[in-house]
This record gives sequence, structure tokens and C-alpha cells, in this order.
Amino acid sequence: MSEEAIKVRGARVNNLKNVSFSIPIEKMTVVTGVSGSGKSSLAFDTIYAEGQRRYVESLSAYARQFLERMDKPDVDEVLGIPPAIAIRQKNSTRNPRSTVGTQTEVYDYLRLLYARVGTTICRVCGREVNKDSPESAAQETLGALAEGARFYVLFPAEAGLRVEMNGNGKAATKRKKSSKAQGPTAATDRRTVTAHVMSLMQRGFTRLFAGGEIIELRSPDDFARANFEGVYVLVDRLVARADVRERLVDSFETCFTEGHGQAFVQTVGEEARALKFSERFECKYDGTVYAQPEPRLFSFNNPYGACPTCQGFGNTIGLDLDLVIPNPQLSLGDGAVEPWTKPQYDWARTELRSFARQEKIPLDAPFQELSEQQRRALVEGKTGFGGVRGFFDWLETKKYKLHVRVFL
Repeated sequence: MSEEAIKVRGARVNNLKNVSFSIPIEKMTVVTGVSGSGKSSLAFDTIYAEGQRRYVESLSAYARQFLERMDKPDVDEVLGIPPAIAIRQKNSTRNPRSTVGTQTEVYDYLRLLYARVGTTICRVCGREVNKDSPESAAQETLGALAEGARFYVLFPAEAGLRVEMNGNGKAATKRKKSSKAQGPTAATDRRTVTAHVMSLMQRGFTRLFAGGEIIELRSPDDFARANFEGVYVLVDRLVARADVRERLVDSFETCFTEGHGQAFVQTVGEEARALKFSERFECKYDGTVYAQPEPRLFSFNNPYGACPTCQGFGNTIGLDLDLVIPNPQLSLGDGAVEPWTKPQYDWARTELRSFARQEKIPLDAPFQELSEQQRRALVEGKTGFGGVRGFFDWLETKKYKLHVRVFL
């Protein structure tokens, strides 16, 4: 048994028959079993009872009179047990959204666990998604680069670019909020580019980095490009050493502020490499932005976390072809599509026959012998014909009628 564990030897409470076990401390342990197996006897009548009893006995006589006294459980020895608490299992509030998790309040703890301890994995590349800070970016940079490696600290030059909307004197300011380092199109007005370069110079940035070269800015004319695609503002030039950490943190703070939460590190040398950092909760490798984990994101009772399709109720109305076409051996002419055999939907059967003649789909062949393309056209529809799915989508708009609700 581990030293960091609650050790119980010879427990004989209720259904427990001389049971010995250990439970690790500071870990989540779940006790499961069939009804009557002794779960409550183990958790409440043994562990909780002994932990609470020892805690109460450690208090003064005056304090003990206000607390519940627990009987000593029938057990040979209990070691390493800390003060214990027990959460009442009763919850009388019920609603249509209630589940076992919400009724027992376990769901609240699971939401908190996933939000605070969980790891977000990028659905595109499979890597871990993190939100960077100046301190974490500096630590990762110094840890990734070899001692003495030279590198530049950069942010995208397009950040904060003023784009002229038209040539009639009207202008608008548009901050670029894309997570990717994309510049404006080649048609960007030269005056806009010059104005942005002047803005950078006025803020103290006199060096740009593009294509592996540094562009010194003494005047706006020193930047001859038509746009800022692939162009970065050079904030600092450093050598990877432990004593530059504080300066590197300051440089990253500048990048995140001026670069709309983005920063880059570009090494100098034959084997140049680039590191990307972002204050946004996004994947560094493909730029996919994710919602930052928080408890409400994992709640189906909250619009922020509920499924947009079922709205958190856990069920949706879908198309079951086995019910729509219960006997695929029937032909379309013999009523293979069962809902359209009803008298009130004669118009749908008429449209079906017209569509079948137009698409050269045989009306006398069993449905199961039709080609995959023909069956898909009948179910999904084509131009001018809604198909089976379109028919049920139309019925969804008529659910205020009782007979439609009964039919569905």
C-alpha cells in the first residue's frame, strides 16, 4: 500500500466482511458496485464516519457539543485518514432536462474538472491548444533554442492597418482580426501603405523583416512593397541566454499589444526556424480558434454550451428511411414511399411520378433495385423536386397542426 493513502484493515460495517483496502490521497476515487454490495457502508459508514469522528475529537469540549458525534465504525485499523466531509445525496428539484449527473450534482464537478484540468486538442492537426502569455512565450523560446542562438522577435506588420474603403474621400478604419498573418491584397492603395509605415515609425518601429532580410525605415519610401503580406515588424534582436529573459518578456508584451495578440520568433542562421505565439486560444500550427474551456461550455443547460441542433435536450427529429420506406421490395408505383400513400398527400405522389418520368426512374421496379444515384435523388431531391427529406422539412413548418404532430 502507498504511504500517501488512506489504509483500512478489517472493516466489518454492515455488508463489509473483514475488508482491507487503501485509497490514494489527492486523487479522484469512484466506488461502484451493485445494490447492496456495501458502497455506502465503505464510503459513509467507515471512511467518512472515522474521519469525522477523529476531527470532532480533536476539538475542544465546548466546540464538540455543537457538532454531530459519529459512532466508531467496526474496523481493526484506519491509518492516514484526513478530516472528511460528505455531500447530501438528496435533490428534489426535477425538470425535463434532469439527468443522473444533474440530480446527483456530479455533473457540476465534472464541468469544473474538464474546464480547469482538461486539455484542448486541435481537431485539425491533433496537437495541444494553449493560450500564450509574455512569460510563457519567453520560457518556451529560451527552452526551444540552443544557448547562444540569435533570433528576432516580431509581430505582423499588417496589424492595425488602415484600409481605404474607396476613392471618393470616404475612409474607414479596419483592424485586422484574422489569426493568420495575411496581408491585404496587392490592390491596396499606395497611400494607405505609406500611411501605415509612417504610423509604425511614429510608434518607434524602424525595422521590418521580410523574406529573411531586414528593411531599415528612415522614411516611408524605404518600404517599396505594394502590401504587407509576409512582412513583420522587428521588435528586438536577441541571443538565447538566461539573462535576457526579462527583456524577452518585455518584447513579447510589445508584440502582443501591437500585433493584436500575435508574436513570432525567427532564428538567424543556416537552419532558420520560426515559432508562433498567440494570446488567443488557438492552435499555433494551423490557426484554428477555439472557445476557451470554462464550466458553462460543458453545460447543456447553458446556451453557450448546449448543442445548437437539439438545444441541450439530447434528442433530434431525423429521417428514418426504414420507417419511410418500410418495404423496399415495393415499387414507387405500388407505394414504396409509405407517407405518400395517404390520401391527403396525393399531390406529393403526383410530383413523384412527374419527377420519375423526367429523370427516367422506373415506377414499376422495386425500390431496392434502383441505382444508388436514383435512390439518392428520390430521398434528397433535385431541382424542382424536394424529395422525401424536403417533404418532411415542409411538415416541420406545419407542426402547429395537431394531425401533423400525430403523423410525425
